[in-house]
Amino acid sequence: MTKGPTTLPSWVHSNPVALGHAERIAPTIEDAQEDIGRHIRAVIKKVFEDPDIRKAGKGAVIRYTTMCGEVIRRILAMKEMDPGLINVLAIGDVTLPPEAKTTMDELVEAAHGYERELTAEGYGYDLASQGSLRARSATIDYLDSHYGFSAQEGLRDVLVKNTGVSSGGMRALNDIASSFVLSATRDREHPSRPRFIQPDNSFGTWRQIAKNSSMDGREADIHTINTEQKNLLHLTASQVDDFYASNPHETEDRKYSDLWYITPVGNPSGTRMTPSQLSDVAKAIVRNNPNATIVLDCVYVRTLRKEDANALLKDIISDPTVMDRVLFVESLSKTHGIPGKRVGVYFSKNPDIFGKVLNLNMTVSAGNGYDKDALLLAVANSTPEQEKVFKDLHEFWARERRGLFHYLRQPQFSYLFDEDQSHITPEQMENPLGLYLFMKLESGVTYQDVAIATGCLGVEDKDMGAGTFIRFSVGKITEPTYAKYIPEVEEVGEVGEVT
Repeated sequence: MTKGPTTLPSWVHSNPVALGHAERIAPTIEDAQEDIGRHIRAVIKKVFEDPDIRKAGKGAVIRYTTMCGEVIRRILAMKEMDPGLINVLAIGDVTLPPEAKTTMDELVEAAHGYERELTAEGYGYDLASQGSLRARSATIDYLDSHYGFSAQEGLRDVLVKNTGVSSGGMRALNDIASSFVLSATRDREHPSRPRFIQPDNSFGTWRQIAKNSSMDGREADIHTINTEQKNLLHLTASQVDDFYASNPHETEDRKYSDLWYITPVGNPSGTRMTPSQLSDVAKAIVRNNPNATIVLDCVYVRTLRKEDANALLKDIISDPTVMDRVLFVESLSKTHGIPGKRVGVYFSKNPDIFGKVLNLNMTVSAGNGYDKDALLLAVANSTPEQEKVFKDLHEFWARERRGLFHYLRQPQFSYLFDEDQSHITPEQMENPLGLYLFMKLESGVTYQDVAIATGCLGVEDKDMGAGTFIRFSVGKITEPTYAKYIPEVEEVGEVGEVT
């Protein structure tokens, strides 16, 4: 048996909820010192079947899986086994490596200075609930290097005017969904039935937001379009056309208001749309329903290299008709590894689309806080040296993601994964693309089977494509772990055959 430390590491006590579960469950698990594999299986089974953890995690599968992983690791440490036998890769959380943490500390300290400047005349409400003009201007200028706004004359100033600061991307999405349903159902002059339309690769929280905002489908229709591996688990223009052929936005007795939700750089898919794929989808939506709203969740776009991000968004930014229907959502959570700070923005060229969201935020909040403006200012005014640290972080994640793929594709694990991994392309595997690796499981295999065999605990997804997938996140890895599995000479074969 692999022994752990005689004194429990400090991280065991850092999450009192996980520790409490571990202390309660550990005594109920019989030791099996002669068979470490059987012991680990017993721990995993006991934790995942625990009714208290299940109840607390109901409806939040990622947090539930992550909590189970943390409890398992604590139990292993308590039983003098190596907690490193299980690596929790389930949640899209981030633990910054030392250099990135130091740099982020510098930016947070700079934010304190900006906040003092913003509050020099007092701490009153942000009556517009929009964020300061100074912060909005700096943010749009900062995003420009990846989006390419400045290539379109006058666009920058329009976007600054139609930008709202939010308490994170998810809060922005919630306001977007709620305002969409309210504006459609309250328009007595032009009544319509709201529809949420999304591919099945949509961010899980968005699915829940759409469900809640529609009162479980009573106040709005929800349509989910199945994606395919051959299309990188993303939407295609032909699928948009097919949807409208079966579901026209206007019939003899009813008119529909449509909101499309698209993540061009995917969570959970771990893939990104090609530039033409994204452009063609957006054009197809507008062609079929000129009044549709397209929400582009771009939280992971800036984990791409600048040239890749520019190429992805160029045709969207340069098409006035499409841009007039797009609402962008951005966040610092993943690009800078600060999901606990909760700061983001939403913006649109169209003042009507933007204004409805802003009005909703204004009516249900007291504004989003000077601290959000201040942190945006600090990040937007980063030095080139500080920016390089975060670009290096994105490259580090890319290497770990790539190495994890090679680790899991080793012959001894071949029975766990489907032979078809065609959504994973060599080019996308080699370049920065956020935190996620998304692999198709062999029929009958569960994420618990994968954890026992590989030590990698991911989160299962049965809602995408055909079959069952598992998502791994490398965001909590702080030192080279899986990159060592990248072959010195890497042969790149067909799509999905990075070997």
